[in-house]
Amino acid sequence: KAYRAAAELDREFAEARENADRVRAQIIERDYRKSISRALAALDSEKYRAAALALTDARKLRPSAPEIRDLEQRLRAGQQLATISALRTQALARESAEDWKGASALYEKILAIDPSISFAVDGKSRSVKNGELTDRIDTYLGQPDRLQSPEPLQQARQILDIADSIADAGPRLREKRDR
Repeated sequence: KAYRAAAELDREFAEARENADRVRAQIIERDYRKSISRALAALDSEKYRAAALALTDARKLRPSAPEIRDLEQRLRAGQQLATISALRTQALARESAEDWKGASALYEKILAIDPSISFAVDGKSRSVKNGELTDRIDTYLGQPDRLQSPEPLQQARQILDIADSIADAGPRLREKRDR
């Protein structure tokens, strides 16, 4: 403060102005380092909102610093992984509840983020297959008179064979299969 006050009193006094600029640069550097440290700590703790705020503060102080871009990229990757993980948990819960359409929709959201994620590709395929199978079983259970004809009866047996081959069939699918 003293250097700044002296520089304001005497605009010609170069030493005071230089010292005021030096102190100002040191304060900016200190605050920048604190912001970067906060961002790193938040990223390591998966506190992405806090990391984003710290990076915003750092960018205000040094807008073109390359490490900010690197940390922002790390932030986006962390947020993406957290989103994928949350969607996966939800999709598995929907599968456990045998909500095949809901599970399929959640796997679609994951694949929209990254189409190469194998668990999502497999989960989507499994959900679609189990959903279609459940719908076909429901059709026959809802219209048992159709089973009097040989062709629909044969199709129903094929559907049951498919249902029998599913190792991880849920309780509702097993119950329908057993009827």
